[in-house]
Parts: sequence; structure tokens; C-alpha cells
Amino acid sequence: HVFVFASLIVVLAIRMTFASTVLPILYIGTIPMLLAVVARLLLLDHPFYWAMASMAVGVHVYFIFLAKGLNATALAMLEFRAEKDALIGELEQEKATSDEARRRAEGANVMRIARTTISDAKTNTWLEVSLVPKPTSAKHAQTIPLPNSASSKRHCQ
Repeated sequence: HVFVFASLIVVLAIRMTFASTVLPILYIGTIPMLLAVVARLLLLDHPFYWAMASMAVGVHVYFIFLAKGLNATALAMLEFRAEKDALIGELEQEKATSDEARRRAEGANVMRIARTTISDAKTNTWLEVSLVPKPTSAKHAQTIPLPNSASSKRHCQ
């Protein structure tokens, strides 16, 4: 009879481990077996077997509480995994948005630099043309150095 009690504990532990995520299956799989063992022990009409029957009920209740704890842990783990997946999705979306904004900013910066360079080139050309004095005669035109000529470079050195 002690073997029957020990077998009940082993089977309860195994079923609790495998069926803790679906509690109704745990109840259906263990309560009939518990009732059969308890009835068998109570029919022996001895205080030792009565104590074993009460221990069987206590062990069953303890394993039910353990199964509920495992079930709650498994549910919490699934919730955390779902939250983690959602956060990773949000992070990827924000990264894509940030990358797009960075590309647009780089493009705008390139365009600004190009406009500035073109504007500076136009301004320098205008200055070179406007700073060259207008010759009043043909002889005077030959003595005025042009900005890009070799003689103007000699004057500037």
C-alpha cells in the first residue's frame, strides 16, 4: 500500500510537470486517480492508512498549487516575450524613420553646399569682372592687366 501511495506521488509530479499549462487536463488526469487511492487506503481501516490517505490529499493540493504557479510563470513569460517583440518592432520602425531623416538631412546639406559653391563662384566672377577698369583708349587697354593673365599674376606677387 505504501507502493501505491508512492506511485501516486510520482504520477502526480509527472502530470503536474507536463500539464501545468492546461490546468483542466491536470484535474481530469489526477483527481480520479487520487480518489481511487484515497478510497483504497481508507478501506483498510487502520489509522496509519488514514494518515497516508490524508497525506495523498495534501500532496495533491500541494501539486495543484505548484501547477498553478508554473502556469502563471509560463503566462508571464509569454507576455514578456510579446512585449519584447513589440518593443523590437517599435525600435526597428524608429530606426528606419531615423535613417530616412538622416538621409534627407544629408541630401539637404549636399544641396546647400552646392548652392553655396555656385553662389560663391558667381560672386567671384562678378567681382573679377567689376573690378577690372574699363579702358578709355586702345593704348590704355593694353596696359591694364586682366585678372587671369600672366601679367596680372606678376602684379599680385
